Amino acid sequence: MDEVISLRIRFFSFVSMVLLVYIHGYNFVDHELRSHSFIHAAFDTNNYIQYFLVNGLFRFRIPLLMLISGYLLAYKSHLPYVEVVIKRIQSLAIPYLLVSAIGLAYIFLIESVFYSSNPTDCFLGDKKLIHYSAYQLLRRWIMEPFAFQLWYLKMLFMFTVSMPGLLFFLNKIPKTFLIVLFVLRWFFEDDKHTLIFYFALGMYLQQTQFELIEYKLDRYLRLRWVVLFSLVCIHFKAYIAFKHPTYLGNYAEFILTSLSTIHVCLLIVAFWYKSDNVVFYFMRKPFFFNLTKTSFFIYAFHEPIIWKLIKPVSQMFHEVYLGKLVAFFTLPFVVVIFCILLDWLTFRYSPKFYGILTGNRGHAQKTTGS
Repeated sequence: MDEVISLRIRFFSFVSMVLLVYIHGYNFVDHELRSHSFIHAAFDTNNYIQYFLVNGLFRFRIPLLMLISGYLLAYKSHLPYVEVVIKRIQSLAIPYLLVSAIGLAYIFLIESVFYSSNPTDCFLGDKKLIHYSAYQLLRRWIMEPFAFQLWYLKMLFMFTVSMPGLLFFLNKIPKTFLIVLFVLRWFFEDDKHTLIFYFALGMYLQQTQFELIEYKLDRYLRLRWVVLFSLVCIHFKAYIAFKHPTYLGNYAEFILTSLSTIHVCLLIVAFWYKSDNVVFYFMRKPFFFNLTKTSFFIYAFHEPIIWKLIKPVSQMFHEVYLGKLVAFFTLPFVVVIFCILLDWLTFRYSPKFYGILTGNRGHAQKTTGS
């Protein structure tokens, strides 16, 4: 693979994982944010800035990662299907099960040490893990992990298993197939189900050898206008989400989804093609380059820790000016540092386990030669 593409992938993978922690650290609503979510909270500085970042500027990260994942899978499509699936079991399924099991053990330990004997006095959920049935534990381990961010690994594995079907449509009717997937975005309630479009698009870009190193964006669109238009879309999206004006009627959700689609696609193009100065500057720094090896640990172990700390940390900064915003910037930063330290300690004292846990990612790549 070209070194420029490889550096971009490593850089954006790390940045996306750091942004993921911030996206899970918002404190102005207590429900999951989706591209078409309406916000029942004050339209003030605290909430607006958090929404602008979490459900706007940072939202490009998962679609971009899905594009990258689809591209990398198609890059290996010449290999036997069984071999590809086996490799994905090692890099996706096994880390998924191990991280989920560690999450269960972590919650069990916290409840045993810091919580009372009352069954309802628990860390997460409605009762302690010790009172779960075998079926409930199995379901929480495999199907619905407390580390809910693991849905991403599960979905990547499902897409890998579906590779023959995706390749069939991309070979027979590529443009029609991609257009159908793109249009279906407006009919999915859950944003996760829209990611198949970006994954398939990544496969298509690799198959067609699309220019991923240097594309003359300025020939068609000026970068500053791309970014400006994206920011305007995010602003109007925030206004509609908070104010939910009645004159939009049943079209409000459609408009929110459309604005989200526009600014996500534009920002992906802008960041990928026009950030090389930033990418190369940081990736030439040995310290930052080593930090990028901790991406998996940041992804795997920031939850459910950060979710549980949002309220107490917000209360700590309650008397501070723009306290919610201060808490929003502080808590994810501390959690990211914790995950980086956990990564380095695990690799140092148990490199073999580290390699299995990460699917030979990060530091393990150097030692295994993968």
